[in-house]
Amino acid sequence: MPLIDELDVDLVLQGHDHYWTRTEELASDPDSPVRAKRLKSDVITEVIGGIKIDYKVDQRGTVFVTPGTAGSKHYGQMQGIAEGDAPFGNEEYLDLFDRLGGGVRFSSNSYESFLEVLVTDGRLTVNRHEVGSNDKASFAEGFGIDRGITPVDEQLAALPKAAGIKLTDEPAVAAARAAVRTLTKAQRAHLAHLDRLEAAEAALGELHGTASSDGSDVAWADPEATERQPLTVTNDQRRDLADVPVRLQIAHTPEVPADTFALATSRSVPVPFEIETWAPGGTSVVWAKLDELPKRSSQVVWAYFGGRGATTNDPRDVWSRQFALVEHFANSASSGDVLVDATGRAAGTLVGADLESASGSAAGLTGGGTARFDGSRLQYGGNIGKNTREFTLSVVLSMTPEDVAGLTGGMGTLVARKAAGEDDPALQLGIRKADGLVQTLTPSAARPPRSRRTANRTSSR
Repeated sequence: MPLIDELDVDLVLQGHDHYWTRTEELASDPDSPVRAKRLKSDVITEVIGGIKIDYKVDQRGTVFVTPGTAGSKHYGQMQGIAEGDAPFGNEEYLDLFDRLGGGVRFSSNSYESFLEVLVTDGRLTVNRHEVGSNDKASFAEGFGIDRGITPVDEQLAALPKAAGIKLTDEPAVAAARAAVRTLTKAQRAHLAHLDRLEAAEAALGELHGTASSDGSDVAWADPEATERQPLTVTNDQRRDLADVPVRLQIAHTPEVPADTFALATSRSVPVPFEIETWAPGGTSVVWAKLDELPKRSSQVVWAYFGGRGATTNDPRDVWSRQFALVEHFANSASSGDVLVDATGRAAGTLVGADLESASGSAAGLTGGGTARFDGSRLQYGGNIGKNTREFTLSVVLSMTPEDVAGLTGGMGTLVARKAAGEDDPALQLGIRKADGLVQTLTPSAARPPRSRRTANRTSSR
């Protein structure tokens, strides 16, 4: 332990014992009978695909992990240490562990397991997978270390106080806001100096001469813009929303190029956006990500046209890690083309006939992208939805009566998910020929799938 402390080791992976163990955060303690002591760090929790992953913020000690077993040999549940076998008691020793056998999904230690370790600039994540009796691996739990919050918080703390803000501080304020946007909701909640950034942004608005301290005036975030429009976003749900993508329809879009468009808050803070369709003179569709949208509330974002645009905007920032795949069908493609989705994390190959896309009012979504699949499909490789215990599949679609009548089987599959090497899909969503109902099928379904009526329309999205 003293050497591990000296080398500042975060994680130790060890083997031999056919048992799943994970210690608390430990440091050397020569005065303790077990020669170690527990340390305490702040913890933030991320929820990805229905699974909670706890991250220790700026972990100071070391976590020791035995991954379990990859074979048929398994140790039984630990019963404790025989009296006299060690110079310390059971409780002192077992108190060092956060996990001892079993796991989140299984109560015994009789399943194979393996670890997946992911390292980025600001995080170390360890995902544990367990192989069940069906020989299928499932994501069981995760934990990690977060070192990405503190550098951003230090950047915020270095900003001048609002009373001392000058126009020359604007680049530093913008850089701080950009750094905050790289953090997740859980990370942002741990920032101690976020209010300093917000005060600096408000002070800059006053210095530009078009914003007042009482908020009665709204600064032009893009002074070169020829026009701007307020867009109101309302959350009528009974829960707060965070990092939420919202769909904005811009009616009577000004006759300007899309690259002159920008989106900002009333404090002139840039809002990440993705343009789905751009229709000068008509209705355009833009997706924007709002940091927070409290329950039963509304907020205004400002759309700017004909100015310098948003040179630092990255459309992929709209879609957080909660979204595994987002496709708008706003672009035509030829057979064999590879289409990268809106998240930038998934790519699908068009198989079969060419795909023609257009914008219109299909399925009641004015201005959105639409595409008609006729003898073609988009096929995504990899493991979409990896490391999730549950996921939501949302599809806006429509079929004409002729489409339904032309189905050759009992159901026309519109979306399917199939594991590599498997013959049958693990999930299918489609339209039943008999009654036009939407149906979801899984091989292990123990009861008839729930269905809902869908309207017949003239195009698919």
